[in-house]
Amino acid sequence: MRIAFICPRYGIDAAGGAAIHIEWLAERLKEANFSVEILTTCARDHFGWENYYPPGKEEINSITVRRFKVDERNTITFLKIQNRIIAKEKVSYEDQLTWAKESVNSSSMYSYIERNCGDYDYFIFIPYMFGTTINGSKVCPEKSLLIPTLHDEVYAYLEIFKDMFQRFRGIMFSTPPERELGKKLYNLSERKIAIVALGFDERKDASAERFRRRYDIKDDFCLYAGRREGGKNTPLLINYFNMYKRYNRNKLKLVLIGSGDVAISGDSQDIIDLGYVSIEDKYAAHASATFLCQPSVNESLSITIMESWLAGVPVLVNASCAVTQFHCQKSNGGLYFDTYFEFEECINFFLNNPDARLKMGINGKKYVKENYSWEKVIERFKNALEKF
Repeated sequence: MRIAFICPRYGIDAAGGAAIHIEWLAERLKEANFSVEILTTCARDHFGWENYYPPGKEEINSITVRRFKVDERNTITFLKIQNRIIAKEKVSYEDQLTWAKESVNSSSMYSYIERNCGDYDYFIFIPYMFGTTINGSKVCPEKSLLIPTLHDEVYAYLEIFKDMFQRFRGIMFSTPPERELGKKLYNLSERKIAIVALGFDERKDASAERFRRRYDIKDDFCLYAGRREGGKNTPLLINYFNMYKRYNRNKLKLVLIGSGDVAISGDSQDIIDLGYVSIEDKYAAHASATFLCQPSVNESLSITIMESWLAGVPVLVNASCAVTQFHCQKSNGGLYFDTYFEFEECINFFLNNPDARLKMGINGKKYVKENYSWEKVIERFKNALEKF
């Protein structure tokens, strides 16, 4: 079986969630004797989508990657419509199509799909809201599947996505809340949907002691791992943490790791911004944290929560995110907050109840192993293809 994954960017320095999702899944599927390729653009940056990599074929971790040039786009028109969408204004169907046209697209990629449609069994697109998925899936819809990474956000309510989700032969969601949102928004039948998700491996070489020694961290700390930006609610976390420190005179620190710029206010001694760290240090940070905070409301799975739990560390999540709250309720591996005062109470519960905190970390680890092992994910993937 020959499968092509289509995503707008891909590569060792493309740190987006969709790229990570496809990279991990493609490599595991190849180990399971699937023939897997990646069709992507030459872009690296997900803001301007300028061509960065040369077009053509290359090998990344034994996976064939075919890169295609990004089409010229009218960013002024795109941003005008996008700002109206974000403001929840009424946007006509025609303007929605224009917005998709001025998103990231690649005519040469679409031509390749059309010419080679008969050579592939499936084209699997990820994520749902970019031009490469909206327009690329029109080329060979009878063989097109979708991994949406769907969030409850303004874009999801556009009419063009109602048509697009119906067009796919099958849709692979990552969690039950994401599936239920998709069913509600797009009236999807059970026959064309499945839950697949990602698998996770425990990192037994993650040294909490080495991490603390390297960065000279001696106190309890809350870890944030991921892109530091408004869409991930990093500013909210920093604001709440500064409020917490004003009302609670303890030694708790906030450690930030990941890409992106973030404005840090308050006492800089309490917030430690390490920026983008190595893979080894990322896992070691999880292992040495007192707890992880994932404040984002736009999650379809949340890799960082799973990595934290595999390290035996509990999590604190935003109650406005159905997916992360679902994980905490099913696993009993974390707490969730809706207001600052709940945020404060959750932190103090973690700090004042070390035995309960340890137990929640153990619960989370068990949850990941029982539901998100690679063996189970590959089995779910195969079952989904048979169903579709």
